[in-house]
This record gives sequence, structure tokens and C-alpha cells, in this order.
Amino acid sequence: MRILLVQKYSIIEPLGLMVIGQAMKDKGYDVNYYLYRDKNIVFPFNISSYDLIGFSTYTGNHIEVYECCETLKLTGIKTAIGGPHASFFYEECKQYADYVFRGESVLSFPNMDDTKIYPMVEPDLLLPDREGFYRDSPIHANNRIKNIMTSFGCPFSCTYCYNSLYHKIYPNLKVRLRSVDSVIEEAKTLDAELIFFQDDFFGFNKKWMIEFNEKWNKRP
Repeated sequence: MRILLVQKYSIIEPLGLMVIGQAMKDKGYDVNYYLYRDKNIVFPFNISSYDLIGFSTYTGNHIEVYECCETLKLTGIKTAIGGPHASFFYEECKQYADYVFRGESVLSFPNMDDTKIYPMVEPDLLLPDREGFYRDSPIHANNRIKNIMTSFGCPFSCTYCYNSLYHKIYPNLKVRLRSVDSVIEEAKTLDAELIFFQDDFFGFNKKWMIEFNEKWNKRP
């Protein structure tokens, strides 16, 4: 099954999309990526060979995603919507897409099951598909700044942020820290002059930071 994963363009690496892509590949799917730049989503390549096109979207970018899903319906290609907007506007998204995945989606999307919210997985398993994404996005492959996430989630619930509502989806939500060794190993694979830690709150755990500081400065 061929799947195209789509998101609004940013020079910052879309690690969430890349993690989903790796989970899909691990399940045996053939995955490609496309980052659109304009409000009117147009694919500059033939999409007829794809069985499903999945969109990750925030509120504010959802209208162009809805419109694209409506167009894709005419072609017979299945569509899916995930990301923060889908997590909180499931019923609305369902009017436009065949599948709507709420929450983390690392388990639900590969299983093509949008009927429930699956539990979150161990953070050391949430590794991005860099090989596939860099193949499809040379501008990110050639960027001398690469991104890593050392943790997932935020300890705060600011009302202006979707994280406050995430606690309703996951009542026992806590920040999940990757092991320091896992982060170091990922960093070793990157060809970069600078690494940007894309966490919601990098360094909130002092014990973890002390271990990280010692091992990071000793890495090759």
C-alpha cells in the first residue's frame, strides 16, 4: 500500500510526520512525503499511484486540507487527517476524510483504526524516518541544522496551547523522556553543524540534564 504523508512546509523538520512515517514503514507501507507551501494544495507530481494521502494539520491550516480532501474524493484516493486539529475536531474532520486519527496516532494510523485513541508508546521507539524524508525533501537533507526530540509532551497546561486539551484525551499525560543514550545515538547519525532540540520544554528534568551534559560532551 502506497501512502503519501503531507504537511505545511517549514524549514524546521516535521519530526512528528517523520515519526508517523517510520511507524508506517515498520508496518510494511511504502511511504513518501510532501510539504506544500500554498493555500491551494497542488501536487506537482502524479498522485494516481497512491492508495491513501494523509495530512497532518493544525487549526488554521485545516481549511486547505479540507478542500484538498474534497478534491481527492473525486479521484478515488482515500484520505486521512491527523495532528492537533484532528484530535479536537474529530467529527468535523470526518466529514472530509475517510480516516481521522486522534492523539499520537503512532499505533492507530498503521493499523488503519480511527475508532479509538490508542495509548502512547515508549519514547525511545519514536524515531523519525530520516532516510525517506530527506530523499523526498532535499532542502531539509542539505540543511546544516538538524532536529531531535529528547522528550514528548509538556509539564504545563497553558490555556492558549493545545496541550491543555491533550490532558482530556490522555488524563494521565506526563512528559515522556527518551533515554540519554538513545538521543546520543541518534545525534551520531546526523550530518549537521547545529542540532536543534525540538522539545516543548527541553531540560526540565535536572537529573536527565546532568547525565545528558556529561555524555553529550564526550560523544565522538
